[in-house]
Amino acid sequence: MLPIIGIAQIFVFVWSLLNIKKNPLHLYLLAWISAYLIFVFYWNNGSNIFWFQTLPAILVLFCLYIENIRGTRALANTKIVPWQAWLLGVTVLLLLVVNTLQTVVPVSLVNMEEKTAELREKLHDGDLLVTAGWDKYKWMGVELNDKKVERLMLMNMAVNSKNHELHVSNLANIVNDHLNNHQRVIVARLYDLDSDANPWAGLKQMGWSRAKLQGLLKAFCNREIGTIDDVVFRELFICPKEKTS
Repeated sequence: MLPIIGIAQIFVFVWSLLNIKKNPLHLYLLAWISAYLIFVFYWNNGSNIFWFQTLPAILVLFCLYIENIRGTRALANTKIVPWQAWLLGVTVLLLLVVNTLQTVVPVSLVNMEEKTAELREKLHDGDLLVTAGWDKYKWMGVELNDKKVERLMLMNMAVNSKNHELHVSNLANIVNDHLNNHQRVIVARLYDLDSDANPWAGLKQMGWSRAKLQGLLKAFCNREIGTIDDVVFRELFICPKEKTS
């Protein structure tokens, strides 16, 4: 079913390009869709939420195509039939609900100051904090002005260029450098499950499953230093050498 939908969208997209001079609305809708396509293909995190943003524009393009087949005036100069208006309205409403649940709710239902204060207590100056990123735990991204803490997000590292010094493949080297400089490395969400599934599905689609990421750090030992909400924080350290008799 999905391939059929994809082919239909491509067909309508090409048709709109060929008719862009007939109706300025085509240009606006194509610009809307193209902006998201560029973003999605560049970041390529596998999240469907970014694809959903193009649905209203694609729906209107389909309506324009249907009007063209009927031989009537362009959609911009005629009335939208009731089912089209209802479908467009419901789609926009669903997008509003999804975006609200993804961005507003995680922040509004959490005492940010309290969580940030707990995080501040667990971190020291010079620490490196490694988090998953792109999740509902927005309090982990709040700046701690009174402490110099370096932050790395695994999702951001995964979308970096492979030649970038902060690409996720260099994670073990980054951790090792910090530990050798007698600086702590704190990791959250990597070793312990919590209530948020993001961004692990996206990371896995990019070739960086949870198990693979843990494998990058297999040379280091870790110990739990505390929990905030349902997020477990662990400190990485160089494993002690085994004593030989």
